[in-house]
Amino acid sequence: MTPADIAVLYEDDSPVNVDIFYEDEPYIVGNIYVAHVNDVVKNINAAFVEYDNGKKAYLSLENEPTVFFTNKKNTHKVCEGDNILIQIKKEPIKTKDAVCSTTIEFPSKYAVLTYGKPGINVSTKIKNDPLRKELSTICNDAIKELSHDNSLYGMLTPEMFSNIIANTGVIIRTEAKDLEDYKPLKDELLCLFNDLFSCLNKAMYSKGRTCIKKAPNPIILLSKNSQAESIITDDKGYFDILSEEDLEPIFYEDALLPLYKLYSIESLLNDIKSRKIWLKSGAYLVIDYTEAMTVIDVNTGKCDKGKNKAATILKINLEAAVEAMRQLRLRNISGIVIIDFIDMTDTSYKEQLLSTLKQEAMKDTIKTSIMGMTRLNLVEITRMKIRERVTIK
Repeated sequence: MTPADIAVLYEDDSPVNVDIFYEDEPYIVGNIYVAHVNDVVKNINAAFVEYDNGKKAYLSLENEPTVFFTNKKNTHKVCEGDNILIQIKKEPIKTKDAVCSTTIEFPSKYAVLTYGKPGINVSTKIKNDPLRKELSTICNDAIKELSHDNSLYGMLTPEMFSNIIANTGVIIRTEAKDLEDYKPLKDELLCLFNDLFSCLNKAMYSKGRTCIKKAPNPIILLSKNSQAESIITDDKGYFDILSEEDLEPIFYEDALLPLYKLYSIESLLNDIKSRKIWLKSGAYLVIDYTEAMTVIDVNTGKCDKGKNKAATILKINLEAAVEAMRQLRLRNISGIVIIDFIDMTDTSYKEQLLSTLKQEAMKDTIKTSIMGMTRLNLVEITRMKIRERVTIK
């Protein structure tokens, strides 16, 4: 089967992220639904909701302080038979249902509006304290101003409107640090609040199992969030959409050398399927997938250890660390990951290896945690599950 769409992100001329979307597998992460509560399981404090006919999602009730009900209620508790507003956070993976939340996020270039998660949060990548304070003040003032905007009410009562404002927050993104003035941020917040209240008003007269708002095309989101210096496409439809988003894409058209040939996409997809990955030093990685975790083994292979064996092993392990973290992103490997590096006895070398892994993890847009090294010198890593691992059909 031929992929419907392929998007590849490059860093320093090396592919680090591949997204493949097949025509028969619609992407639902970010979609907002009025879902019907089929069952509430008290012993695990969770509910199972039906967001589309026959399609279910898992909803944890532990960290869901705000729930938007579309049916009349005498209690704030989620009960069987309720219709509630949810957003899909993780797509179905193998036998597991999708995961959803009642915290609804509306992302944009400079900010993310969060209904169900109040407060102003500034990206940790913005280190300048005065700037962080100034951006927070701008957002607080904007929310106060919008709280008096009666045009947003629609079908909502003043009491409901005030409650929604009180339970809505903003995450200020890293891109905001480069703003010369804050009008674009204020305009964006107004658009995001309009989106929020448009969804809530639409939800008020929608039945359960109804999609209220579809998330932007994931390739468009990748293009907007990657902060790429250039975006190249050979698809006229994507070129037009990206142009409308002011992303200034480059349209590639060369009948003699197609774009997928220019960037060796076929070779890249074959590499993703491969179990063995060779490193420049002559060492190699072996990646094995199990039901419980992914295991990566580092081998010296053809690498000449030289006179200083310990230093050579450190060099191989550091090279392997960078490549292993790239493979996690490239293949979208998530869950528990165990890496068996070549054994080292020097404590400072082990610390250097863990430091390198943490630096590489910071490049990942998906939350990745380096948990440490076990007594058997195995490195434990966890990476958040959002989509299924990249598979080539």
